[in-house]
Amino acid sequence: MGRATLIMLLGSIITFGIVNQSINTRLINSLQASVNYYTDAQTRNMNNSAAQLVISTIASNPDYRTTNAVSLDLFAGTASYTVQDVFFNGDSLIRVTVTSTFNNASKTLTLYLEDPPVG
Repeated sequence: MGRATLIMLLGSIITFGIVNQSINTRLINSLQASVNYYTDAQTRNMNNSAAQLVISTIASNPDYRTTNAVSLDLFAGTASYTVQDVFFNGDSLIRVTVTSTFNNASKTLTLYLEDPPVG
């Protein structure tokens, strides 16, 4: 082999190595971004589902309150909630606080509801 062929071969191998490393780095970063997005979506879905369960419970039993956190297993994670009476600008409201944990990520959702009408 000639000297030019060896230089071309060595250049091609180095170029391939650099491009291959760059592609691998991008794949790892995109995988991590996908995992983070999925985790965020799951915790948001868990919060929304738990909040809807609590709203349904309050609709069935308007006096339902719990100051101690109640834990639920949802979507391979855990959600806990509290239901308390609060006063804001003279209005009596129900505060529902839901915290969901999935894949070591946590999100909190706070809802303020009007007291349901009696009757």
